[in-house]
Amino acid sequence: MTSNTGSCHGTRYGVIVCDNHEKWGGASSIGKRYVDIFKSKSEAEDWRIFAAIEGEVPSKGDLETFDGFFITGSPHSANDDIKWINDLKEFISSSANSSKSRIIGVCFGHQLIGAALGGQVTANPSQKFVLQSEEVKTDRNFRGNKAIKELIEGLDGPLRLLECHGECVATLPPGATNLAESATCHHEMIQFTENIFGIQAHPEFTVQDYKDHLIPDLFRGGKLDENGKKLCEESLLLPLDSSKMAAALKNLLQSMEQKRFAVLICEDAEKWGGRDVMLKRHVELYHREDDEEWRGFNVCGGEVPTAEDLDKYNGFIITGSHYSVHDDKEWVRKTEKFVATLAEKSPSKRLVGLCFGHQLVAKALGGVVAKNPLGKFVLQTERVMAAHSSSDTNSIVSKLFEKGSLDLLESHSECVTELPPNAKTIASSNTCEHEMVLFADNILGVQFHPECTAEEFEEKILPYLKSGKVFTEEDVLKTKESFKIPLDSTKVNEVLKDFLHQ
Repeated sequence: MTSNTGSCHGTRYGVIVCDNHEKWGGASSIGKRYVDIFKSKSEAEDWRIFAAIEGEVPSKGDLETFDGFFITGSPHSANDDIKWINDLKEFISSSANSSKSRIIGVCFGHQLIGAALGGQVTANPSQKFVLQSEEVKTDRNFRGNKAIKELIEGLDGPLRLLECHGECVATLPPGATNLAESATCHHEMIQFTENIFGIQAHPEFTVQDYKDHLIPDLFRGGKLDENGKKLCEESLLLPLDSSKMAAALKNLLQSMEQKRFAVLICEDAEKWGGRDVMLKRHVELYHREDDEEWRGFNVCGGEVPTAEDLDKYNGFIITGSHYSVHDDKEWVRKTEKFVATLAEKSPSKRLVGLCFGHQLVAKALGGVVAKNPLGKFVLQTERVMAAHSSSDTNSIVSKLFEKGSLDLLESHSECVTELPPNAKTIASSNTCEHEMVLFADNILGVQFHPECTAEEFEEKILPYLKSGKVFTEEDVLKTKESFKIPLDSTKVNEVLKDFLHQ
C-alpha cells in the first residue's frame, strides 16, 4: 500500500506504519494521522506511507531519495522475530550511515531503533503496562537537537506526555545519548545518532483516543487493572504538552541533520600556508551555520576521500592548485575517480570545483582540458559574462548575472576546452569559453578564483611569472592595472555557498 501527499518536488518524507488495527482505520489512516500532524504548510513536501506491518518496508535506496522518516507505534515487540520487523531493523542500521535521511521513532519505533543499533529492549522496570500521562524530565544542560532544546527551555517544568507501552529501551546502543526520563522509563528520549532520534511517548495520540480505545481495550485484555484504569483516567485530566512536542518533532525532522562538508585541498605550495590555512579560508567563505562540520582532505598528500565518504558529507569543494589535471600523479587519478563516483551514484551530494577543481571535474566526467587558447598564462581581473544558454540553468546560479557581467580574478595556464556530455556553460570570458559550468544539477565548476584577493595574486603569483620570464614587463603592468578593478567575488561566493547548501 502506497500513499503520496503533496508535490513530487522538494523535500520527501515517509511514514513507516507498524500497526494496522481496524480501530485506527488501518495502516493508511494511521499514516495519514502522522502526515496531518507533522506536514508543514509547504506544498513542496511529498509524503509517502509505507505499510511496514504489511511487508512494505522502505529500501536502502530510499535513504538517498527521502529526507526523513517517522516509524510509528505498534502492538508488536521490537524483539519479535518477524520478517518485516527484521527487515526494518536492517533499514535502520543502514540509515545510521546516511547523512541525508533523518529518522524519528515513536514508542515501538523508538524501541525498534534501540534494538537495531545494538541496545536492549525489555519489559518495563515495573513489569506493568504503562497507560497514562506522565511527567518527562530533561536535564537543563540538554545536549540534544536545537528544536527539542528550545521546547524544553520554554517550559516552566517537566513535559507531560501520553504513554502507552509494555516495553522500553533498557540499555542504550553504543554512542547513543539519553535526553529524558520518567518514573516508568529511564530512556524517554534518545539521540541515537546525528540523524536518528527516538521518543517513548505518543505525541500523536489524543485523550479521546485513550478514552475511546486504549483504556477499554487494555482493561478488557487484562493489561490494565481497576487501579491502573483509575490512575490513567485521572492523569488524563492534567494539561498535556503533546501539541508542543509534536511541533518540536516537526522542526526536528526538518533540521536535526548536522550539515557536514569537506574541502579537497589540492595545493601544497608553502606560500599558501598549508592544509589548515587552506581549510580555514574555504570554511570562512562557504559555511552557513555555526554547527556545521567541515573537514579538510589533503588530497595532494594522498588523503583522497573514498566512495564511503559520500554518505558522510552533504557537499564537497575541490580547490585550486599549481598542479595540472594531466600530471601523472596517483592522487589526481584517485580524485578524478571520486568525482566520477559522486556524479554517478550520489545526485544529492553537492560538489563545487574552483579553477583546478573545475578542470578536474570536467576531465573526470569526459570533457577536455587543454592549454589556454591564447597560448599565454592568464593572470588578471577579467570580465565574465553570462552565456546565451544560461537561462535554463540552476535557479540559484542564474541570479548571478541578473545585473550584467562580473569582474573576477583569473590565474590559469589551462582551461576546459570541451564540455563533458550534458554539461552547460553558464558564463564565458575573452580568454575562456567555459568560465562557469553546471556539470550536473548537483555539480558546479568555476575557472576563476572568488576565494582569493588581488593582493594575494600580486604578492604570490606575479613575481613567479616575472622571474620565470612567463610575463614581460608589459604583461606585469597590465596585470597590476587590472587588479585595481573592483571585484564581484563576494557576490559569487554567496551564490556558491547557496548552491553548496541547496
